[in-house]
Amino acid sequence: MGPVGTLLTVVVTVVVFFFGKPSTAGGNAAACLPVLRQCPVPALPPWSGSTLVGNTWRGTTRHPPIGPGEGGGIAAIPPAWTGHVAHPTAETRRGSHHAPPPQAAATARQDVSPLLRSCLTFSAGPVAQPEQRADGAGPFTTRLTWRPPGGGTAVWESRLARRRGVLALRPHGAAAARHIRADAVAIARLNRLNVIAAIAFVIGGALFAAGAAVAQFGSGDATECASIYFAGGLFFSTGGYVSLLQVINAPRHEGGGEGRLVTGGWRWWSYEPMRVDWLSTFVLFAGTLVFAVDLLDSFLQGLNAHQVNRLIWVPDVIGCALFLVSGHLGFVEVCHGRPCLRPRSLGWWIVAVNQFGSGLFMISALAAYTRPATDSLVNADIANWGTLTGALCFSLAGLLQLGEHP
Repeated sequence: MGPVGTLLTVVVTVVVFFFGKPSTAGGNAAACLPVLRQCPVPALPPWSGSTLVGNTWRGTTRHPPIGPGEGGGIAAIPPAWTGHVAHPTAETRRGSHHAPPPQAAATARQDVSPLLRSCLTFSAGPVAQPEQRADGAGPFTTRLTWRPPGGGTAVWESRLARRRGVLALRPHGAAAARHIRADAVAIARLNRLNVIAAIAFVIGGALFAAGAAVAQFGSGDATECASIYFAGGLFFSTGGYVSLLQVINAPRHEGGGEGRLVTGGWRWWSYEPMRVDWLSTFVLFAGTLVFAVDLLDSFLQGLNAHQVNRLIWVPDVIGCALFLVSGHLGFVEVCHGRPCLRPRSLGWWIVAVNQFGSGLFMISALAAYTRPATDSLVNADIANWGTLTGALCFSLAGLLQLGEHP
C-alpha cells in the first residue's frame, strides 16, 4: 500500500477501534462514514467498525448484495432494524423516531461505494430493548444507562457492580438514586474475596518494604533479602489471583426491565478479555507471576552481569510494565475511558495509589540494571527506595480496599 496507505490505515484503526463506542460501532467512527448515516438502521452492531477496518486492510472483494431486491446487505436487514435513523439527530434524541422516506432509503442503498460494500460483512441482529447508552473505551463497556419501563433512569457501572454488588436506579422525579443490591450469596462472596485480596496486598507490600529496607541499610545478606522478597511475592500473587476470582464470580448485569444483578455458580477460572475488569486483574495477576520468576532467580549464586540482567532484571521490568498496564485499565474502568480526577471516589483512590506504586516499582527496576563493565547497579539507592515506597503504596491501597465492600 505504500507508506501513505499504511499511515491512513493506522489512523482509521485508531479512530474506529479505540475511540469508538462498542454499542454503536463507534461514536467517532460514524463521522468517518457519512454514507452509513443515511442507512435506515438505528446503529451498526458491535464490532462492525473493526470489521470495516479488517476488510479494508485485507482488500477483500467479496461483499453481500446491497441493491434493492438483492439477497443480502442493507436491503436484507431484518424488519427490526428498519424504521430508525442510523444515528440520533437533535429530534431523535428527544425521543421522536421517524423512518426516512422510501426514496431516501433507496438512494442510500444505491450510493454505497464499492469499498463500503466490501466492508459491510456484518450480521444484523435485533435492536436491544430497552434502549441503552454505553460508556467506555474501545471494545470495553464500563457503564450502561437506560430508562426502565416504570420510568426514571437505571445505571450499571462495572466497578460498583463487581466490588459492591449494586446498580443504581433513580425513579422519575426523585432527587437521589437508590441501589439495587445483588442477592445474599453474591454479597457474602464479594465480601470474603475482597478481604482476602486486600489483606494479601497489605502483607505483601509490607514484606517488600522490609526487604528493601534490609537491602538499603545493610542489616542482612543477599539471601535474606531474597527470602523476604519471595515471601512478599507469594502474598502479591495470592492477592492478584483472588482479585481475578472476585471479577469472575461477581454478579452479572441482566439487561432489560428494571435491571438486576444475577449471581452465577462459583468458578475458578474464566476467559473474558473483552471485559476491562477481567483484563485488568488478569494482567495484574500475570505481573505477580513474572515477579515470581525474578524472585526465584535472585536465589542463584555466582551469576555474571549478563546473567543477572537476563534472569532477574528483565522479568522485573516486565512485571512492572504489566502492573502499569493493569493500573491503566483500572483507570479506564473507573473513569469510563476518559481522564478524570475523582477525589470523592474510593475506587479512584485505590487505582491511583496502586498506579503510583507501580510507577515507583518501574523506576526502581530501571535503576537496578547491572552495568556489565563494573558489575554494579545503575543506582542502588534509587532501586531500594523505589521498591520501599512503591511497596508501601500497595499496602496503603490494600487498606483502602478493605473499605470498598458491599
